[in-house]
This record gives sequence, C-alpha cells and structure tokens, in this order.
Amino acid sequence: MGLFDFFSADAKREREERKEAEVEEQERLQREIIARRNNPERMDEYEAKIRVRRRLRMAGDNDAAEKVEIYGDEDIEIEGLN
Repeated sequence: MGLFDFFSADAKREREERKEAEVEEQERLQREIIARRNNPERMDEYEAKIRVRRRLRMAGDNDAAEKVEIYGDEDIEIEGLN
C-alpha cells in the first residue's frame, strides 16, 4: 500500500465498513447491558461471572480471567432501542 492509497475509494469504503461494524458491536453490547439491568436473573449471572474473574485475577491467573466470558454473542431486542 502506497502513501496515497489511504485516499482511494476502496480504502475509504473499508474504513467506513470497519467503523460501522464497530458501532454495531458497541450498540449490541449496550443493549445487553440494558437487558441485564432490567432482568435480576441475568444480573445475578453477570455478578457471579465478575466474582469468578476477580478471584482468578487476585490469584494471579490472568490468562484464565481473560477467558471468562462476560458478554454473550446473542443480539438482544429491546423495544424502543432496535
């Protein structure tokens, strides 16, 4: 990639696609946070995962703590936000 390829239409389109994908991912995570706050069962599950992750970090096992999945892959529908 040359110096001026940054200004090409393909490079611009690629940057826009990456930015849009990042925004969509952030919106999905935000919807998950809102749904969790409105559902006591999901909030309890989240807090349990956080406790496990904190214990692993305090024990010095950062690699295992990184593998604790706090957010899921499902897209949550919230009326008025989607």
